[in-house]
Amino acid sequence: MRALRRACFHLKARVAKSFLKGVIEASNFNRPQPHNCCMATRSTPHPDTLAAYRALGYSSPPKAKVSIRGKSQTLAQVVDSAPSLAHFSAIARDSQNRLKAIAPLLPASLRPLVQSGGVEDDAWCLLVPNSAVAAKLRQTLPALCAHLRTKGWNVNTIRVKVSATR
Repeated sequence: MRALRRACFHLKARVAKSFLKGVIEASNFNRPQPHNCCMATRSTPHPDTLAAYRALGYSSPPKAKVSIRGKSQTLAQVVDSAPSLAHFSAIARDSQNRLKAIAPLLPASLRPLVQSGGVEDDAWCLLVPNSAVAAKLRQTLPALCAHLRTKGWNVNTIRVKVSATR
């Protein structure tokens, strides 16, 4: 029993000395990688984690390379590389560009409430959270259509739909 206590004491003393010197024992970092080593990590470490690294003598967190089956890609790259998804991505971009084009014509109080919807031929849909916003927006529809036509979009109809949840 006494030998076990002495071994624990020496181990604690050795670990304490290594922390005081700012040296970390390599045995802690040479463990085999866990089964989820390829999972993405946080882009910025938690402040408590950074404080713990500083206490151990690091000025910044150690570098860790995360790769997912070779080469990591952004969501936009993945969507654009798939033909069926690229079509939907193009429609969504077009719809967002139309919304950006009409944003200066919308009253300032309505801008954050209006979302772009789907585009079908010469019809475009706008989504709003309630009927009051829809009524106010319907008053400006002719001017919005004319503005979009001057910008090069073939828009004859803008539909306003009240979305159930936002």
